[in-house]
Amino acid sequence: MDRRDFFRLAGAAGLCVTPGLRHAFADEQNPEPNDLPEVNPNGLFFVQIQANGGWEPTMLCDPKGNLNKTYGDGDILTAGNINYAPMGDQWTTFFKTNFERMVVFNGVDIQTNAHGPGREYMASGRLGASYPNIAALVAGFQGPHLPVALLSFGGYEQTRGVVATTRNVDRDRLGGIIFPDRVSPASNESELYHSERTRDLLSIARRTRTERARSEMRLPKAGHSMDTLLTTRLGSDELKRLEEVLPTLGTSSVDLAIAAYRAGIGTAVNFDVQGFDTHSNHDAVHRNVMGSLLGLANSVWAKAEAAGIAHRTVMLLTSDFGRTPGYNGNNGKDHWPVSSMILVSGMPEFKGNRVIGQSTSGHVPIMLDPDTLEAAGDGVAGFRLRPGHVHRGIRDLLGMTGDPLDERFPIGGGIDLKLV
Repeated sequence: MDRRDFFRLAGAAGLCVTPGLRHAFADEQNPEPNDLPEVNPNGLFFVQIQANGGWEPTMLCDPKGNLNKTYGDGDILTAGNINYAPMGDQWTTFFKTNFERMVVFNGVDIQTNAHGPGREYMASGRLGASYPNIAALVAGFQGPHLPVALLSFGGYEQTRGVVATTRNVDRDRLGGIIFPDRVSPASNESELYHSERTRDLLSIARRTRTERARSEMRLPKAGHSMDTLLTTRLGSDELKRLEEVLPTLGTSSVDLAIAAYRAGIGTAVNFDVQGFDTHSNHDAVHRNVMGSLLGLANSVWAKAEAAGIAHRTVMLLTSDFGRTPGYNGNNGKDHWPVSSMILVSGMPEFKGNRVIGQSTSGHVPIMLDPDTLEAAGDGVAGFRLRPGHVHRGIRDLLGMTGDPLDERFPIGGGIDLKLV
């Protein structure tokens, strides 16, 4: 079977095969990264960041000087229409750089103060349903057959089978995926198990066997698995391009995720930042881990800008829940079922510089008017903002509404958060 016939067969089988992808980044002689088409055929670059353990919204985007020991009401800072806590340079960089493309959701009612359920609810939009996290859902919607459609680095990682996950990969592990024939996969100088001729024969035999098995497959689920296997195997050339461009970008997980997106072989990434369960020494520890979280977010946006994909990038920051308004006997803060979520998008049509939702001075949710999204007045049947409302809005923003995946994992609410 020649190459043209193969791709015709792949198309008939419903595979998402992408031959001949251009080099994702420029070489050293031409370092400008913006020579690719404006729109990646696999959709947007989606970034999920989970603050593992339960962050403190009043030390981030819902500042309240009366509820902490680190600043007063007169110290609160503002970027556009968004208030934020005066905690350091990473805070200032994050809000000052992104406020025009940011929507903050405050006073979010989590309905639980347990780590697992809260983390799941915030990351997936449903409580107790084991829904896929939003990064997995986006990857399943935009490019489920891509070789590294979803990169994940911890936290709530449920996928419910909508996409295969590549977990905790770095340059060394990537070498093992890209070059399985190397004795030492991460080394460019490694000896090989087989000659080039033998590898070609093995590839032809593998492809022929997989195509034959796929043509005989009648069960849809099994057929989908075969499609994924075949496309992943055929994606080795694109994976090699990814490995080739990484040295010009750096070796961090952010570099890898952006390179995968620009190479057309990945579309979403999930990050996890731990250390937020501050039951003791809350202020000092929380400042450090929150700084790390915002440092990661700042790195994503700086590198997305440098790669020319900021206008195609969407980021969601969440945590398990919030922290109690008061301190405990260990100068720490305990679990509190009220929190915040932050959505940042460089999409031109995205309406940023907004805060949706409010909480009282004691960090209790305020009922909202479903029409105006402001505090509900007398006689108005208000609603409490919940993670499902935010996730419903994100799905609408990304064009997922009505898609089979959207219907398979339904999220209601009936509230239009007007993200576009």
